[in-house]
Parts: sequence; C-alpha cells; structure tokens
Amino acid sequence: MPSKKLILSGAPGNRGSASLLWLDTDGKIARGEVDTIALDEVINRVTDCGKRRVRLLKLDCEAAEFPILLTSRQLRWVDNICGEYHELSGQHISFPIPDHFKVAGVEQFSIEALGNALERAGFRVVTTRYQDTVFGLFFATRSRLTHFANQLLVP
Repeated sequence: MPSKKLILSGAPGNRGSASLLWLDTDGKIARGEVDTIALDEVINRVTDCGKRRVRLLKLDCEAAEFPILLTSRQLRWVDNICGEYHELSGQHISFPIPDHFKVAGVEQFSIEALGNALERAGFRVVTTRYQDTVFGLFFATRSRLTHFANQLLVP
C-alpha cells in the first residue's frame, strides 16, 4: 500500500531523467503524481519483519538518498548499502533544501552528514567524489560484530 503520493517531474521525452526534488515552476517540465512506498515498509516486507536480512541495498535517487536514508528506522536489517550521492549543501555547494525534502534535525544534505548517520546506524562508510563536484559514490558495510549483535536482537 502506498505511503503517500509525490510529484515527479522530468524532461518531456526523457524517460531516464526524473526528480522528486526539482519541481517544475515554469510549466516546461512534464509532471505527474506517483505513488510511493517508504523504504522501511519495503525492508519490513522483504525481511519478513526482520526474520531475513537484506544483503545489499543499492540506491541512485538523484538526491532523494538523503531523506530516504536519514529517515529510515529499519536499516538494522541491511548488511550493505551502496549508492550515488548528490549533495545539496556542504563544502562544494550551498543550496537550500526544498521544504518538501527537509528532514527534521538535518541542516545539510552532505556526504559527511549521510556518512555520520550511517555510522551511527552501525555501518563503516567509505566515500569517493567525482573530482571537484557534488556527486560521488558511497559504500556502507557492517562489521561481523555488528551483524552478530543484530542477530541477537531478532525477535
């Protein structure tokens, strides 16, 4: 069951480009309403509420990786996460986070903020940046000890 509906915008005719972040303000970008499902709901479904684990979560969400991962409360069932990041703020860019994208308590959508949040969730995080840009890759993995500790928490 969808969690909520969001507006998806993208260039007409370009099926490989869409965004929940950059909403059309001048009528030149095709728009549509799409159903969404929260990552936590997906994790709960595929793990049968923690009876199984997600071995790899791969993300390329055009800056939506920040609100998706920063609001998740079920990452304890995920062993590894890899993805592309798209910073909105930090040392390489300073762009205001749109209201519909904001996460309570998070001032910056930077790789440092995301990495710190993933480390607090029990991951070891490695990042790489595409030269001097706001884009890059991140890899988060759990240590054996963290995985063992999570096994003890299974209901």
